[in-house]
Amino acid sequence: MPSTIAFFPWLESREPVAVGPIRLMPYVHRKVPGDQPSMTQLDIDGVLRAYSRKPSSRERNATILEVGTWHMGMDASPRIVSRLFQARELVAFSALAKRRLFTHLEYCNYHTYTLFVQRFQAGHAGTFAFSTRRRDGGTNHMWGSGEFAFHMPHHVEANAKLRLDTDLLRALIRLPSGMTHILDAIREFNASNSDASDLPEHVEIVMMKSAFEWLLDINERADAFQQAIRSLLSDVPAAPCGRGPLSQNWKRRWNNSRLIEAWARDFCVVRTASAHGMKRGAKGASVLSLNSHLAFASLLFPLLVKKILKDAGRLKIDDWDWQRLRRVDSYLTHNPFARRDRRVEHPWQSVDNAALFDARSAIIYSGVSSALSKTEQR
Repeated sequence: MPSTIAFFPWLESREPVAVGPIRLMPYVHRKVPGDQPSMTQLDIDGVLRAYSRKPSSRERNATILEVGTWHMGMDASPRIVSRLFQARELVAFSALAKRRLFTHLEYCNYHTYTLFVQRFQAGHAGTFAFSTRRRDGGTNHMWGSGEFAFHMPHHVEANAKLRLDTDLLRALIRLPSGMTHILDAIREFNASNSDASDLPEHVEIVMMKSAFEWLLDINERADAFQQAIRSLLSDVPAAPCGRGPLSQNWKRRWNNSRLIEAWARDFCVVRTASAHGMKRGAKGASVLSLNSHLAFASLLFPLLVKKILKDAGRLKIDDWDWQRLRRVDSYLTHNPFARRDRRVEHPWQSVDNAALFDARSAIIYSGVSSALSKTEQR
């Protein structure tokens, strides 16, 4: 009977993580995780030998995935394989939701969380087969790990570490059947955040808009998108939005009461041009460029997912994310890719820091108020 192991070869984890039925375990060549009930460390090393983040290094790190009652070394039915790849989507999204753009913090993309589910014969893990897709079907390949077979894509960070929003991951795992459209939305969002150079930005825009349509359960029309965002954020008190370089551009082009609603229409203009072969990047057609739209959409989408889960009583949104939602308009007053003095804090980072300051202030105020209340009761 063949054995199977599932792993993220380009991702290093420092300690085991368990969220619901999903388990993520560190792998270190010849050391960790050690012999398992269904698989030896020698076989694990034999399989992972063909994958390296740094081909010149003998030290290999990766992350092993298990789900439910399935453990590494067991045979994997098609149902188990499907569960493993669904877990990959949720894990990757919870990582993308945690990243912050335009900072020096650890970065990740969807391909950082590339998952391999590999079958092998126990005791002969150095030889293995895998299948690839073709337009006319598929094809099988046989490899030996005596030579370097799989290399890390150039657009994946060489020292990527496992960093997850575990509360979000837990909520997504527990989604009821009536909210599974969120999973479809997440798949589209993930695919549009791979950073792969062979995936053009105009294709990413189309996939990103599809992700919002799945998430908000709307059609492709701009007014539906605008109304859905207005409705979802209606109980989020907007923080004062300072003026920025793009403030007048938004007013001249769309004249909406809120920039986030103007952005929704602007995004649809770019998406339509991308999907229907219209002239892309025509001057004056949109306020933001493709890459700026993609950056903002990548910031906004996880926040909207969290807001929807909060409204459904399935997630407690943290204070920082709540303050960031209040400030979505402020991000839009700046072109994130505009030329600037590198010694000056990026404007989007300034918005994040202002949100963090208010979140901490609210926690301190709540703590002081609670302490005073207890003192008065005495």
